[in-house]
This record gives sequence, structure tokens and C-alpha cells, in this order.
Amino acid sequence: MHFKTSGFAVIALFIALCASLVQGQRTYSNCVYLDAHSNMRLSWNLTATEILGSIEGNIGDGWMAFGIAMGTEFYMISDGKGTDAIIGAMRDDGACNAGCIRDYWIYAYTAPRLDVSQDVQLVSANRTGNHVILHFRRLLNTGDSEDRAINTTVQRINWAYSTNKDALDSNGTVLIRHENQGTLLLNLTAPSQCTLQTQTTAFTNHDGSYRASWLIDQTASTITVTAKAKTKGWVGFGFNTKPGMIGGDVVVGWIGPNNSTVVRDRTAVKEEMPVLDTSAKRC
Repeated sequence: MHFKTSGFAVIALFIALCASLVQGQRTYSNCVYLDAHSNMRLSWNLTATEILGSIEGNIGDGWMAFGIAMGTEFYMISDGKGTDAIIGAMRDDGACNAGCIRDYWIYAYTAPRLDVSQDVQLVSANRTGNHVILHFRRLLNTGDSEDRAINTTVQRINWAYSTNKDALDSNGTVLIRHENQGTLLLNLTAPSQCTLQTQTTAFTNHDGSYRASWLIDQTASTITVTAKAKTKGWVGFGFNTKPGMIGGDVVVGWIGPNNSTVVRDRTAVKEEMPVLDTSAKRC
């Protein structure tokens, strides 16, 4: 568990969960579902020099993206170090009517910047209803300073997509940000058979003062939750089977004396401060 002291409290919680594996249907040797609802999938084969793969998702006239992060955080800007991203789409109008896929560099909360060196190539594209499949190829090591080499280590793969029909202009330029995003830790050189390995989803309130994100690792059967708030008091999150606070399993944390971390497991029985769960282990 970790806290930041500069006005942001951060809590991480590990909880065991039951995980079910989803089988893939494509002919690639490796694949992984990127989001928890199987709306987006990455499939691939590796040769000695390049990756041959596909990204597919239920995006309609929107776009989908994945990339290798330079930093450690799951956000596309990844600690300000950026993400080497591939963004693609297929729609009836403009430059993407036969499918398009492009090499981008994402380093700020602005529209993605097209990489000067376009090192990804669209091989073919197919669309059935809202389901889009884009087949691509790229060198494992392009030599471009804004591309990250695919190697034998575990790398952070960030992904995002938008189903908004206005998310692209007629030239295929991204205009509207994602509506869903996440991350997974993956070794692209190791076999992967379409399991839901790790996924991160996030929620941010309307003014950005509170953000919760959670990383599910199906292999380890754990969930890691991070809550951030612009406060010098406490920050919390909870789990419930119904809307509202009552009945929720709540975690509350704050910074204690000498910069110590304090986390408590509580139960919400009323619309007031949750009571301490006496059966829980304290951190």
C-alpha cells in the first residue's frame, strides 16, 4: 500500500476473486482480451524481426488503440513518459473507409500526435456491423526514438477505445478522447491464449478531485484498487451489490503521524461514517 503526501492520498487493496477464462476464435498463435467485457482483443504472431497481428473491437464508427508504455502508470501519458500507440478505425466515409491504422505518440492530455515516422502498416481490414478487425505488421525494433521495441521482458500495454461516431474526422484524425481505457502487463514473446490477464478500469468524478482505478489480474486472482483524492483528510472507496452507500464494504485511508499509512476496513450500515469491521485485518 502506498500514499502520496502532496495532497493526494493513494490506497492499494488486494482482494481474491474468482476468474473465468475466455477462449479466442482467431487463427493467430497468441491473443489476449484487453477489456473486462471482451469488447477489444489483441492477437499476434512474432517472427524474428516483426510482429504480425490484429486489433479488433465493437467500436462501430469510433476508434481503438493499444500501445507500449514508456512509464509505469496505466494512463496513456504514463508518468509523463508517453505511450507508443497504434490507433485504428474502419468507417464508411473518408480516409478510413477501407480501414486505417497509424503510429502515434501520446505524451499529454491532448489529441495524440502523429509520429513523424509511420512504422506500422495496415495489412487488411474487415467490419461486420459494429465489429472491426484491423490486421497490421510492425518491426519488433523500428529504430525510431518514439517507438518502443518489443522484447522478451514483461511490458505495460495500454489500451483505449471510443464508439462515438464523431470521434474521428474524415481524415482519420482522433477528435474525441476514449470512453474506456485500461492496461495489462504482458510479455509479447511468451504464449498467450486469450485469457483475461490483467485489466485496469478507472472512474473520475466530474471535477477531477477524486479518481479510483482498479487493476484485475486474472492469473493471480487479485484486484488492486487505487483511490486518489485532492484532500489532506481521508479517502475511501467501497464495494456494494446495489446503488447507494448502505450495505457497502468500505475501505477508508489517510496519512497518519510521521507520514504513516493508515487503512481501515469498514461497513456502511447507515448514511454516516461506516463502522469498523472487527473481523477484518488492519493495515
